[in-house]
Amino acid sequence: MKRIANQWKDYECCDAGDGEKLERWQKIAASAAEQSGRGRIPQVLALPSYEAALQRAAQAELAVCFYENEEQRTFRAAIESAPFRTAALLTGPEGGLERSEVEQAQRAGLQICTLGSRILRCETAPLCALSALMYATGEF
Repeated sequence: MKRIANQWKDYECCDAGDGEKLERWQKIAASAAEQSGRGRIPQVLALPSYEAALQRAAQAELAVCFYENEEQRTFRAAIESAPFRTAALLTGPEGGLERSEVEQAQRAGLQICTLGSRILRCETAPLCALSALMYATGEF
């Protein structure tokens, strides 16, 4: 993992320009990288808009948007569909993504996938997705 990007929704309580929060997250990333023996510390980014997040995500070879109402396409199917070296995983906020946001992600080129039959919290969905990706790519 090279980067962790956060995109702020309009109705969230935090400000994307909050340098203290970004600095704190970067320190957490550095500490976690050191603890896990990683040689590279992921860069933590705060993206200014959903459009910016989609634009950045679409540049990856495997670009996925997780949606709790997706019933057909699994993350496993997306991972196995083609070889990739870069991946971007988009998870939603508390309460989930709006249908219009999912459609926008699909138009931007992201695959819409499910992480399974359970509805995950916004804090745990990214961990679940990263764990599944690491397992699939032999990082475990």
